[in-house]
Amino acid sequence: MGLLIYNEVTDTITNIMEASIYEAFKDVELGDGIGYFEADCIDDYLKPDDPFYQIKKAEDERKDWRKVATMLKAWNGKYNKSINCFMDAKGLYFFLPAMLTLGYVDEIVEYWFNYLIENNCKIDYSKYDKMLAMLTPTQQKCFLDCIALDFEYEERMEHLLNYKGCVCSNCGKIHEPESYTMEQAKEEIESEDYFKIWMKLKEIFDENEKKEITEN
Repeated sequence: MGLLIYNEVTDTITNIMEASIYEAFKDVELGDGIGYFEADCIDDYLKPDDPFYQIKKAEDERKDWRKVATMLKAWNGKYNKSINCFMDAKGLYFFLPAMLTLGYVDEIVEYWFNYLIENNCKIDYSKYDKMLAMLTPTQQKCFLDCIALDFEYEERMEHLLNYKGCVCSNCGKIHEPESYTMEQAKEEIESEDYFKIWMKLKEIFDENEKKEITEN
């Protein structure tokens, strides 16, 4: 596929996902949650009664998460990558669509939800569980769709099934002409932490749905 055509397809997919994310999360507000700047102050060990803490907290956007996305985009990815550690569930819920819109899906999966497969009992992860429980069915689907698009399961499967090996830098020949079998390709892809977290999130959403049906 030519570069121009590829870019057009990519841009179309991106636009569709942005519209889907906005529609799913358009009513989400920060409220009295911990936003980006307040979380950054907590990371710097500032106390709530510190004047600078109060100034930065007042700068947090609380109504429109798209403004947060615009802010992060202007920073070109140079934001505090551990900011999620200092937010509460409401802050994470508000921050999630901003991150998804910018395509920072891998950072969400690996930095926020790695505890699902490598639980550190010394850290309280309850706020993440609480945030996941706050997601509506539409938001859950949107989130999983973003992960699926980022992980590219089918594309990676096709690549491995048609794999012809790497060209040797010394002789210029391919020494691994055999492609992967379906089972080998499946095992390789599904052994990754990213995939395991994705599947675990699906399980959690299914469990939350069953619980809600039971309670109602």
